[in-house]
Order: sequence, then structure tokens, then C-alpha cells
Amino acid sequence: MKKPEITVLMAIYNGTATLNAALRSIRNQTFEAWELLLIDDASQDDPASFVSRFDDARIRVVRNPSNLGLAASLNCGIELATAPYIARMDADDVSYPQRLEVQHEFLEKHSGVDVVGSKILVFRDGGNAAGIISAANTHAAICGSRLSGAFPLHHPTWMGKTDWFRQHKYDPAFRKAQDYELLLRAAATSTYANVPEILLGYRAEQSNIRKRLQTRRHVLMALIKNRRGKNGRLDLLRGALVTCAKSAGDVTAAMGRTTLTEKFRFMRAQPQEMALWEEVWRSVAD
Repeated sequence: MKKPEITVLMAIYNGTATLNAALRSIRNQTFEAWELLLIDDASQDDPASFVSRFDDARIRVVRNPSNLGLAASLNCGIELATAPYIARMDADDVSYPQRLEVQHEFLEKHSGVDVVGSKILVFRDGGNAAGIISAANTHAAICGSRLSGAFPLHHPTWMGKTDWFRQHKYDPAFRKAQDYELLLRAAATSTYANVPEILLGYRAEQSNIRKRLQTRRHVLMALIKNRRGKNGRLDLLRGALVTCAKSAGDVTAAMGRTTLTEKFRFMRAQPQEMALWEEVWRSVAD
């Protein structure tokens, strides 16, 4: 087995129903020097037994003694990673075959970048594509959206330096919006980027209004925690106003039963993008 250049870090809690496609998408990668570190957050559906079916020594499962939450689970994986780069992924998403190769090559060529992401294709169960979510390419453009409650650096697409992840751990106090809080906290001393390709299929169903409002609350907590400098209070006020407006929009959308596409305002996938996604889905579907 090759020494891993990338640790694919995945945390899971009762998620084996979608795990097969996620694992198969990593095993289909054109870049082979990887390990997959699966942190089982005290699941009840035994992901270790599920993983054993693949008989792949590159996949390791580490079980938490109790349910610690996503942030603490990811911090555990960061400490256990053996590769110089960490690639994030969730247990219900699908990586395109060239994902690791493209992002690894980018980071090798751009040593000043700490974390790189990509555009994503959003899909529902059955692999039905809902649309594309784009991502700004430069650090300045990515950080320009920080007060809107989201960075256009999609969490399941991150690949970054392991040393950066160890320097900037996730805050376990955040049960939601852990990625937003981390990017907000680290932005002043880090460099973010996105590649222009679509490298991940992101599974999304009709959103739960309660969960969305919880996420908005944690975004506001992150803004309060990380306000700094002479513009700190003004930034907090701006961010709070945007967050409140989005929360009101969430409630309105839920009452009006707005469709998933309308909520996320996806870009329509082009024919070549649809054809590529259909090929990717066929390669991982049961």
C-alpha cells in the first residue's frame, strides 16, 4: 500500500444507509495514495461492520466512546491523520473520480493556499440532480461573503494542509455551522481558494426548518465570538441583520412550502455537467 498523501476525513453517526455510495466514490478515485479515516460517533448501525465488506486496508474506522458531535469527531480525526493533506467529506455525499487528483495538484502548485474547495452538484435520493452551486475562486471573494452567514467554500469539498487543520481545530461548542466558525476565525491568517470544476455531489433533501434556524443561531454565535478590530461591532451588526433576515426567509419559505431548488437558488446544470454526473452516479449506485 502506498504511503498516503491524503487523509480523507469522514465523521458518521447512524449514516450507513448512504455510506456505500460515499465509500465507493473514494475507492474510484484516479489518485490512489489516500487513506480514509472514518470517525464513528457512537453510531447504533455499526459502520465498522459495514466497512469490513470492502476489505480495503486504506479504510480505518475509529469509534468514539460516546456521541461527541461533528466538531469533536473531526478534531479526533485531524489528530489521527497520517497524510500531509486532509480532504473532508460527509457520509452521504459523492466525490467525483478526479476530485483528489485535481485538488492535490492544485495545493502542490499553490503552496500559499491552505484550503481549497470546489463547485458542487446538488442531488436528491436516487441521484436526481437539482442543480449546481458555484464557488468564488479567490480568498478575497470567498471572504467577502463572511457577513452573509456563509462562505462559498463548501465544507464537504475542503482539502487542506494537515498542519493548518491542526492549528485551526473545530470548536466543539458549535453543534451547527462549525465550518463557518472555523473559516471566520482563521481567515485573517489563512488563504482559501476554489477550483472551478464540480468535484462533489452534495446530497440535500427538503430542509428541516428547525435545523436551519439552529444553524442561523450558530452563525450569529460565530460572529459574536470572532468580532475583532475597529469594525468588529459594525460587522456583528451587519451579520446579525443578514442572519435575522435569512431566518425570516426560512420561516416564510417553510410556510409556503417553497421547493428545494427555489430555496437554494441553484444554477441549472448544463448538458455536459448532467452527463458527467449521471456517469458518476452510475459508478457508485447500488
